Amino acid sequence: MVKIVNDNAQYAKCVQIIKSRANFTDEQIPALEEVFTETPSKAKEIYNAAKTSMGADISQYDLDSIWTFSERVIKLTDYRKHLHDYLLKKMNDIAPNLSALIGEMVGARLIAHAGSLTNLAKYPASTVQILGAEKALFRYELHLYY
Repeated sequence: MVKIVNDNAQYAKCVQIIKSRANFTDEQIPALEEVFTETPSKAKEIYNAAKTSMGADISQYDLDSIWTFSERVIKLTDYRKHLHDYLLKKMNDIAPNLSALIGEMVGARLIAHAGSLTNLAKYPASTVQILGAEKALFRYELHLYY
């Protein structure tokens, strides 16, 4: 089986558009092309794959469950993007030098691990280095004992 859609959010949006393979028509291809703005030819690939599929039909209850799940995936993806944008803005406001050196995500994790930006600033470089390597060190120690 060939994977046509690799992104979970795009896949959920496809589910929202297609709904059921039995009712999928070529009139829905333009809506799919909006989901795949970078590669609109994927919409035609999806249409051809749906028409040549030999899978069993899905009950209405299962379709409703899949629809609800796809809505949740889309909402969670949008929420995650919103949180990511918020984190980027906050890190650039609060710790611009740290963000420039190691990036917003790693900087935020270091601040969280240290407890605060003030605590992180008080640590010597060797302690900051150990903060980043603690997970790998713990994994290595577990490996020694088991």
